[in-house]
Amino acid sequence: RKTTNHSQNDSVGRATMAKTFEVCGDLEAVAAQVDRHSIYTRNTAYSGLFQATVDRFKKSSSSLSAPGPWWVMRPSSLARLVWDIVGLCSLILDLLFIPVMLAFQIDDSLFFFVLMSRVVMLYWLTDIPLTFCTGFYRHGAEEMRPRVIFYHYVRTWLLFDILVV
Repeated sequence: RKTTNHSQNDSVGRATMAKTFEVCGDLEAVAAQVDRHSIYTRNTAYSGLFQATVDRFKKSSSSLSAPGPWWVMRPSSLARLVWDIVGLCSLILDLLFIPVMLAFQIDDSLFFFVLMSRVVMLYWLTDIPLTFCTGFYRHGAEEMRPRVIFYHYVRTWLLFDILVV
């Protein structure tokens, strides 16, 4: 009877399975690929690993890859990119104008400073509801469900955004 090095087979098998998931991406194609390799289906450690991976993939892909409603914006969309660039400009204006306004006690005397502070404030106030309508990435997959987006934003950045505005 021939003995095999299980740790070497284990690492080769895991690397092959990971590569199969990367290349194929499709659950049925992965299952067909694994079924062709009898070493995976005969060895209980591999079939258990495969079954756990398939179950996790089914559970996550059914909810994460589904498109959201029409009003939910993709986090990688052009509109979101433009909005984030405007946000960066607003942040830079805040970093410049707030110290100048405080240091020189500018109230309503300079129209430009007042106008820019109102525009930046309007941006930050609009950003909060817009973030509720923007998907996010979870474990590398886009999350577009409104309820999940809502709870994610409430648990992560909402309190900070409210305190800043």
